[in-house]
Amino acid sequence: MRTMTRRAKTSVFLLLVLLPVAWAAGAAWAAAGPPADLLRRAEAGDAKAQYRLGGMYEYGRAGVAKDYRQAFFWYKKAAEQGYAPGQRGLGKCYELGLGVKADPSKAAYWYKKAADQGLARAQVNLGILYETGVGVKQDYDQAVYWYKKSVQRGYPRGQYHLGRMYERGLGVPKDLVKARAWYQKAAKAKYSRAIRRLRELDQATAGPAVQKRPAALPKTPAQSGKQPVARPATPAPPPPAAKKPAPTSKKEMASSPPVTPGQAPGAVVTPPLEPEPAPPVPAVLPGGEAEDHFYLGNALAREGRFQEAIAEYRRALELEPESASTLENLGITYAKMGKIAEGIRYLRQAVAADPLDGGKYAALGIMLHAQGDIDGAMREYRQAIQRDPTQAGVYYNMTTIFAEQGDYRRAWQSLRLAERFGKEAGELRRRLAEFAPEPPPNTWPLPADGFYLRAIVTASRSEAQDILNRLRRGEDFAALARRHSLAPTRLDGGYLGFVKQTEMEPAVAAAVASLPPFALSEPVETADGVAIFQRLVMPEELLR
Repeated sequence: MRTMTRRAKTSVFLLLVLLPVAWAAGAAWAAAGPPADLLRRAEAGDAKAQYRLGGMYEYGRAGVAKDYRQAFFWYKKAAEQGYAPGQRGLGKCYELGLGVKADPSKAAYWYKKAADQGLARAQVNLGILYETGVGVKQDYDQAVYWYKKSVQRGYPRGQYHLGRMYERGLGVPKDLVKARAWYQKAAKAKYSRAIRRLRELDQATAGPAVQKRPAALPKTPAQSGKQPVARPATPAPPPPAAKKPAPTSKKEMASSPPVTPGQAPGAVVTPPLEPEPAPPVPAVLPGGEAEDHFYLGNALAREGRFQEAIAEYRRALELEPESASTLENLGITYAKMGKIAEGIRYLRQAVAADPLDGGKYAALGIMLHAQGDIDGAMREYRQAIQRDPTQAGVYYNMTTIFAEQGDYRRAWQSLRLAERFGKEAGELRRRLAEFAPEPPPNTWPLPADGFYLRAIVTASRSEAQDILNRLRRGEDFAALARRHSLAPTRLDGGYLGFVKQTEMEPAVAAAVASLPPFALSEPVETADGVAIFQRLVMPEELLR
């Protein structure tokens, strides 16, 4: 759809114009093009440089505007030299039609090349194709084979998909115990789909053996032209030993520790279960690519082996110094060790490496919030919202700050947005109501020349209608977008950002023009499929 493809090419500009004046220098930097040394090495035939350049063009990072044709070109160069990450990137281009006509059989071919070299992400990509019969003959045994390969490297997405196979009895005997065990492995890595599936299973089978505890805290990487990241959880101040009495002051009312974006308190999970044996985490993964060290670092961090995880993240950074995801996880790992200052330092580097990812600003804000730097936390929270106004956890944290400052009107505004985007905030709502009655609903100003939107693109009207019905029943928009949307923006939960009316297909513009804030459109026929749109707002009053 023109709405999305044209948006992708201009995303850097459209988001940067929303930034404060202090970031004006960043706009000039963002138009500077790829680093000269990296381009020179890529043109000279360096496969790693070619792959890194392809990633910059795919995601619009490090001074490069998104350009899927350029991404395809450089991934192909790296893939043809046998470089596994490049082969996986090329397979993704063929699967999703990024810069080239979609061709699932070619996607399977290149995923297989990378999977054979032990690349966990490609192994899951290939497993999904075998499971669904896209580009290859459907074969559940092959799907299970490749999922099991990926979990040997501690890859949470593979753990989730292997759990699904056990739950459904596809390629393996149906075994709900093993399914739960693999979901729990993935949930420990903050993989949101596994967390959600565990909740669904627990709600269906709740009994005396089920115990309540806080859910894992995913980010989605709102996601973001961003690679999915298994983020270690950001530390927060320890909870009180006993239940507090009702608050007696606004300071006490707002003293809750910051939450990670996406956190859903009070989720129900089952006691830990042991999955089938898996090989121990190796000291160094074969191949030694940055991606290998990155995922090994994640696996070590999940086991609490923080020093070893830090060593692997540092090895990854030696190979890809500007990797925002590695910098982010390194910072969070330091924070989990209690070294908050070190964590903040690396989160600042992560933000500089990927200044369009709202999730990284959110993580930095959480660290500053936990350290007591309220002004700094609020600054980063606002930067996060400017890049992605759907971050429920950020609004929740802003609510506590506004309440502490006695700004109850904006506290209620941010609380409503937290709830709108899926945050359970019943206790905070009750506590806030003790100090200020809930005001009438907000009247959100809407821009005259365009729309803030998110969308789910499907292959048929019947599929779109089914998803629309699920949305109206209360299912999470971002989760459904990541699972079902055909558009590359599914990695961002379907978020398109600000789209000018002149850039949209007439049918799309007509469908969304009359929508009030947060309303859903009926299914719309577009050039890329049948889409459902939701109109969003940019809460300017909270950003001042």
